[in-house]
Amino acid sequence: MRAGRVLGWAAALAALAGVFALYLQPTLQVALSELVWACFN
Repeated sequence: MRAGRVLGWAAALAALAGVFALYLQPTLQVALSELVWACFN
C-alpha cells in the first residue's frame, strides 16, 4: 500500500507541474481571458 500512495502523490505532483507549465505560456492566458470575457459579453 505504501508504493501505491507514493505513486499517487507522484502522479498528483506531475499533474500540478503540468498545469503550472501551461500557465507560463502567454498564449494560453490570452485564450482563457478571451473565453471568460466571452461569457459576459
